[in-house]
Amino acid sequence: MKRLINYIVGISLIVGMTSCNKSWLALQPTTQASTATALATVNDLTDALNGAYRSMGVHFFLGDYATYYSEVRGEDMQCLQTSSRGDSYYAFNQDPLDEDVTSRWLFGYQVIHYVNNIIDAIDNSGKFSATDATVKEIRAECLAIRGFTLFVETNMFCQAYSVSPNSPGVVILTSKTAPEFMPSRSTVAECYVQVVKDLTDALGSLTKSKNNGYINYWAAEGLLSRIHLYMGKYDTALTYAKDVITNSSCTLWTNAQYASVWGKDYSSESLFEIYYSDTENVGSEAVGGVYNWDLYNSIILTQKYLDLLNQDPNDVRHCFHVTGPTLKNSTGIPYYLTKYCGKLGTVKAPVSPQNTNLCIIRLSEVYLTAAECSFRANATSDALSYLNSIVTRANPTKSVQLADLTLQRILDEKRRELVGEGVGGVYDLIRTRGTSGVIDHTGGYNLALTKSKVACTDNMMASPIPAAEITNNPNMKQNPGY
Repeated sequence: MKRLINYIVGISLIVGMTSCNKSWLALQPTTQASTATALATVNDLTDALNGAYRSMGVHFFLGDYATYYSEVRGEDMQCLQTSSRGDSYYAFNQDPLDEDVTSRWLFGYQVIHYVNNIIDAIDNSGKFSATDATVKEIRAECLAIRGFTLFVETNMFCQAYSVSPNSPGVVILTSKTAPEFMPSRSTVAECYVQVVKDLTDALGSLTKSKNNGYINYWAAEGLLSRIHLYMGKYDTALTYAKDVITNSSCTLWTNAQYASVWGKDYSSESLFEIYYSDTENVGSEAVGGVYNWDLYNSIILTQKYLDLLNQDPNDVRHCFHVTGPTLKNSTGIPYYLTKYCGKLGTVKAPVSPQNTNLCIIRLSEVYLTAAECSFRANATSDALSYLNSIVTRANPTKSVQLADLTLQRILDEKRRELVGEGVGGVYDLIRTRGTSGVIDHTGGYNLALTKSKVACTDNMMASPIPAAEITNNPNMKQNPGY
């Protein structure tokens, strides 16, 4: 299905379907235009779907907070100073009253609400044919968006699946809800079951053709590979990863291309990215602005990451970190990540970095998932092949030998490759270090923390449920420790 990306129309239509009130999430249709009226044609569905994608990309959710959340809680990126954006994530001291806590919860559920409205209009309004290929694909994309959004919310507001699958999850919403609806939380495991179901159900109607700015079949399979990896279901994760690598039209960048592709629209590696035009006012709070020294100047690379990358001075990935201004009364020089360099910029000279498209999943991640899962299955030759596709791309004179192949070597490569993209970060550390693991923030540039080492099972690993949700909904229980 061919569609023009028209996020402004989409978001306007969706805003017309919501209102400000004190019911749960304040997300019910207004009296000005019911959902059935607002979504009466296929063009209406398309516009609303565009709005759902746009809502995913706002800075309150994936466009900023939810992307750097996993990064600064891990060990490869850190806040520049205590007043920086994300400092409560880095220091593991979030508060239920924090604006960003409320925003990550609210905007995630707004996305779910929007796609549920679209699905309801398709299924129940009587205005659309169940056999219309365009309608079927819109519905499938809504399922994929819902599943992925629930996955993101579960990871942020709950303990990790690998640590405590039966602990409190988030709210599962699969249909429209009444204003008086007061939901309760499912378990983490139940949330993951729904995530997998939504994305799996979507596969049958998603196009396998390149679908820039939208989720297609290969993007959904790539996300299913990530999700099953988080669940420790390595055989299933590998099956999805292999299919994407073997049969999708995506290809890895070459070493010669690597430094020039950042910031450009829809590269050969991109399975799914959220589009931002170079003329719209995204705002400096987008993740590219938070990483940039001329805008929010909030988040930098850690010395641990730099030490890892410096093991090979000729690694092409040195291209995307640059030095920035040194803080007063500080020692050392901060290094900034410039993957988000803007459509008109380069990694060495970013221009309007806040306008960079947000890549949700790219092929490099899928190769590294395949490497890890193959290694765990004792298919070491396959693991080595997938790993070396990334290692040798980074430096054509380098490759890993079988005698040096370890799980840690694969995980280190993933850190080198995907830093700053919100893909692994603290989530990878928790799932691989397990219940006895610790997240270590000692040695950070210019920051002394009162709590620099945190157990993977610590209550603070889960964000608090926003205070307003606890106040307004007696069925909503707060996470322990808050």
